[in-house]
Amino acid sequence: MDRYMAPEMMLAQPYTKTVDLWSMGCLFCEMLTGSTPFKQDSAQSSSSSAMASPQPHQMAPPPSTPVPDYAWMQRVLRAVVQGHIEVPPSEHVGPCERSFILGFLNRDPQQRLGAQGGHTEIITHPFFAGWNL
Repeated sequence: MDRYMAPEMMLAQPYTKTVDLWSMGCLFCEMLTGSTPFKQDSAQSSSSSAMASPQPHQMAPPPSTPVPDYAWMQRVLRAVVQGHIEVPPSEHVGPCERSFILGFLNRDPQQRLGAQGGHTEIITHPFFAGWNL
């Protein structure tokens, strides 16, 4: 879930509820495309595939103790904080959906979709056109 954390959280900076807006952008992107919006992000998840294999000269930890892959964590941090944000191509994502997702993924917390106008700003986005909200 580190990939859903807003840049200001990853950098241990003060933050507000706008971090949830960032997470919504990540979630919508992954739901509609099957991928995160970070080009540098590898296909690895934070599951056991993200755990490092012990090197031959290292003593392996007990199987119940996963070894975090810190290089993977650094790649995720770099991608979120300074990497290119892009909504991967998908048959489910047109310009409207792309605009909606990227609206949440502004690195400036005060410029994120919903940061100024709250839920009204979000539900008046063209993404929700035709919905009976």
